[in-house]
Amino acid sequence: MNKETDEEKALKQLAERIALKEFDQEIEPHTFSDAYQKRKMELLKKSQQESSKSPSKRIRSKRLLLIAAAALFIIPTTVYAANELYQWFVQKNDYKVTLSIDPNKTDTSTAADYYKLDLGYLPEDMVPVAHTENKFTYKDNLNKGGFSFQLWKIKSPSDFDVLYSKDYQETTFNQHQAIVVKKAFSADSETDSSTEVLVYFEKEGYVLEAFVGNDVTDDVLEKVLNALSLQACSKEEALYVTDFDDFKKQLAAEEPAETAVVGLPENSSQIHQIGDTIPVTIAANEKEEQQFNFTLKSVDIYDTIKEFPTTNFNPMALENLESNQLIDNKKQLIPFNQKIISYGDGESSINQVKEEYSMTAKFIYLTAVIKNQKDQPITDLYFQNSVLPLENKNGIWMPIHENKEVTALTGELDYLEFHGEGKSYYQLQTLAANEERVIHFGFFADEDQLSKLFLPVFYYDNYNNLNDPSLNFYDIRQQ
Repeated sequence: MNKETDEEKALKQLAERIALKEFDQEIEPHTFSDAYQKRKMELLKKSQQESSKSPSKRIRSKRLLLIAAAALFIIPTTVYAANELYQWFVQKNDYKVTLSIDPNKTDTSTAADYYKLDLGYLPEDMVPVAHTENKFTYKDNLNKGGFSFQLWKIKSPSDFDVLYSKDYQETTFNQHQAIVVKKAFSADSETDSSTEVLVYFEKEGYVLEAFVGNDVTDDVLEKVLNALSLQACSKEEALYVTDFDDFKKQLAAEEPAETAVVGLPENSSQIHQIGDTIPVTIAANEKEEQQFNFTLKSVDIYDTIKEFPTTNFNPMALENLESNQLIDNKKQLIPFNQKIISYGDGESSINQVKEEYSMTAKFIYLTAVIKNQKDQPITDLYFQNSVLPLENKNGIWMPIHENKEVTALTGELDYLEFHGEGKSYYQLQTLAANEERVIHFGFFADEDQLSKLFLPVFYYDNYNNLNDPSLNFYDIRQQ
């Protein structure tokens, strides 16, 4: 029979003291998980097998086993309590925080099929955002900031990555494990921040992700999340749920490949000047085509929009101007501090300001004539092209990638007379057979972009090939 050495006894006593100390700190009785009991039995079995080994190997192995025993005593009591080992694990690497969850270690057999979000508390001045079921904002800051919720169904071990993380805190809300991550997209901007919260409803098998704007205080955040719960409900009442496994598979399958952009030769016949007429043919369906002529008559630049009806502006464009303080209450476009950003990946780096200078937004107002070339009316015509900034590289016009923190250029049509309603804003009114009509439309851009702008004409594909024969441009650069 092998005798226990003094060193082995000391290690064993150390492990026992550590474990006893941890148990003494427990206020409530502790229930060991099945995983813990199983690991403990495996550890004891390994210890008994050590008698067949040589003395030197036995000492090294027992040292490791005793340290492991101390860890097994400590982990269930101080970190995981009644939860299964490694069910919840958080780590931070540079600017990325990863929450790893293994739902297979929890019995979800009693979970309901459908759940709805029950907000037990919201500030009195916070209201639901129209046409959404999971976003709430303050009345004086509608559709911005506030809370947005996303419910994830988890069925297998899952990693939730939060990028641009400044710091994080593990906590509980309403007896559910949670992690609160403070995010900062830029090291140079105090306002460029937000909070992301992940709450684990382990018995139900869901993770609730909350996006919290910087207009929500920590006190309000805690009150809302401490009063929040998932309530079983009917399918009709249920909150929209995304399967995390399916989402990851779809994301991997749809990851776009790098596409090389084909430029436009500077002498291309597809570049037209103001006053030129461009014949346009658009397939209305498999059997019919819409044919009309489009002539750009004039381009004018304005420093104010007070003379133009507000109802003709795209709401998104006005919101961009107001939220970024590019316009005053007299409808005057005003100077702003333009920042050029070096964008980080959110994991090993965050955004940095490379350059700053003063800039002013401008309103580009265009007049054109459209003439129906057929004897049938055109009833479903959409005018949704935005202007494109291009630069000449060795005789080839190429897109400009401007890493601006703020820009007046939305990438959309910003102004249109006689436009459609709601989501059909870009729809033109019916053009009668052989009718000729004057239309007015416009765009916002930064002053330094005026010398770089080209206008695509009724083109509905992407701009990976600027030399596509069906893609025509007006050169509307202003010197």
